[in-house]
Amino acid sequence: MRTTFTTALAALLMAGAPMPAAARTVSIEVSAADLDLTNDAHLAELEDRVAVAAREACERAPVYSVFASARQRACREELIERAAVQIAEMRTAAITAAHAS
Repeated sequence: MRTTFTTALAALLMAGAPMPAAARTVSIEVSAADLDLTNDAHLAELEDRVAVAAREACERAPVYSVFASARQRACREELIERAAVQIAEMRTAAITAAHAS
């Protein structure tokens, strides 16, 4: 299973030059296909994968001001926060499925 986590950089803009429309959205895809989300170690592995992917995606996102590092940090934090919500939902579904069988 591949899950996509997205954040809009437009919401993270501070003072500075506007970003082109094509550069306003950052998405990452992280695979959880090999993970059992009822297992705490596997859950931690997924969270690590999200953190790495978020860092890489946000560092590649074009930024056009002296606030680049703050924008990149905010981008990473936003992706990780959104991913955490989806991961919690995925884990709940996995636990429910495990108890139903």
